[in-house]
Order: sequence, then C-alpha cells, then structure tokens
Amino acid sequence: MTMAKIDEIKESLNTLRTALSLLSAFLIATGGALGTLFKGGDIGVLFWMCVFFMMLFIFAGFVVINRIKQKTKEIGEL
Repeated sequence: MTMAKIDEIKESLNTLRTALSLLSAFLIATGGALGTLFKGGDIGVLFWMCVFFMMLFIFAGFVVINRIKQKTKEIGEL
C-alpha cells in the first residue's frame, strides 16, 4: 500500500518539476521579449502585458516550488 502511495507522490513530483521547467522557459522568453521591447523604446500595451505575465510566471514558480517541497516532505514522512 505504501509503495503505491510513494509512486503516486513521485509521479506528482515529476509533473511539478516539468511544470517548473516550462515556467522557467516562459520566464526566459518573456524576459527576452521585455528587454527587446524596452530597448526599442516600445513601452506600450505589449510591454505591460509582458510585465504582467512575467510577474504571473514568477508567482506560479513560487507556488510550484512550494508544492515540490510539500511532496518531498510527504515522501520523507512515509
């Protein structure tokens, strides 16, 4: 019974790590777009959308990291 639970938690961890990798890629891409827009002096709607999504991805990254810590702690308790 506990092996099935451990496997389930490990699968959740793998999914969360994949999500963190995707968030990191989105952060890098959004940061590049933000830098390009700023350097070009194009401070318009697209620039502020990039800023918004950058903050959103950073917040989501902290949430995912917190979930990874929780799942890792769960494995330690089993």
